[in-house]
Amino acid sequence: MSRIPQELEAEMTPGVKAFVLSLLDRLEKAEATIEKLTPQNSSIAPRTVHPHTKPKRKPAAKKRKRGGQKAHRRHHRDLVSSEDCTNVTVWART
Repeated sequence: MSRIPQELEAEMTPGVKAFVLSLLDRLEKAEATIEKLTPQNSSIAPRTVHPHTKPKRKPAAKKRKRGGQKAHRRHHRDLVSSEDCTNVTVWART
């Protein structure tokens, strides 16, 4: 039994028929190869194979939030008034 419909096969020349049959053979071989692929031997994502995989757990949250922590005393340095300044040193990169 031919894989080409009879209506189309009747209109084909022998060369075209041979070409179409060779393409159909290549297609079957490629489909057979694709069926054998797994995440271990290809670039298929592992999640696509097993539908019941558990999602990745998020990393544990940090114990402390950014910035000042509650119940900690504030560290503050009072500014010196300009009248009390005897020397001003400018620290800048050159």
